[in-house]
Amino acid sequence: MRGLVVVSLITLLTTGCVMSGRNIDEQQVGQIVEGQTTRSQLIAMFGEPQSKIRKSGYEMLYWSYFNSGFLAASEQSKGLRVLIDEDGTVKKYQAINSNTKSALAQSDI
Repeated sequence: MRGLVVVSLITLLTTGCVMSGRNIDEQQVGQIVEGQTTRSQLIAMFGEPQSKIRKSGYEMLYWSYFNSGFLAASEQSKGLRVLIDEDGTVKKYQAINSNTKSALAQSDI
């Protein structure tokens, strides 16, 4: 019986929540203005990007966030891609938001 309790506790602890990155606030994304918002303003809003790519005078910045609920019953992922112009302002941006629930989360268990 004691062994079963230990195994159950270990299983419970290893199937908990998983989170990666900093949450991307949709209200802050709504404040981005193409041609006006600067690279430093983006970093102040979202922190340092997870990846940066420079090419032909442009820079692509990327932020991501992932959160998996208890027992992976639900998942939320968000991404923000921003193209920075040669003058240091936002040329284009794209925000991605995805929420999913597993069949277990949708059942009446």
